[in-house]
Amino acid sequence: MDFIKMTNDQLKSFLDEHGVDHSDAKVKADYVQLVENVKLEDDKEAAEETEEPKGLAAKVQSAIKIERTETKKVDPISYLKDRDYSLLTVGERAMIREQSLEYESQGEGVEVVVTDRLTTKWRIVKLADKSYSKLLKGVKYALSNEDYEALKDEQVKVKTEETKNKCCGQARYEVVNLLEVVDD
Repeated sequence: MDFIKMTNDQLKSFLDEHGVDHSDAKVKADYVQLVENVKLEDDKEAAEETEEPKGLAAKVQSAIKIERTETKKVDPISYLKDRDYSLLTVGERAMIREQSLEYESQGEGVEVVVTDRLTTKWRIVKLADKSYSKLLKGVKYALSNEDYEALKDEQVKVKTEETKNKCCGQARYEVVNLLEVVDD
């Protein structure tokens, strides 16, 4: 505001609004000085309320919004559950192999045997609940109906019986079912 252009009556009303005693003022310059003092006090109060940062580091820190993150402990395999095992990296597969336990047979369900023709001692499979488990070579399991439905079409690539002792380009491969249903 330009206080010099205001009339004496306007200056008096402004001082009255702010509760300043102007009885000692005699000329317009005195009124203007009182109004400017009121204005400076208002600005000073506003500055005290905001408390501007003093140093450069404080200014930078106040400009940056500090985000606080909470660290949640997550099972290392939980984020891998939705991904296909064949698409995982070597490190992710190693994590799953270390963490996966042998499948526990259910009391009731479908009786199956894991094929003897596996090249390794076990096979990691993804169950119906999207968890991973080991099925050991040649072992008989009682799978739950849900797990059997998830695994019934699971197949493995193995060498043929005739070429099982050969390697590289001489071996021939065939695809066999991982699980064989046991007929009692």
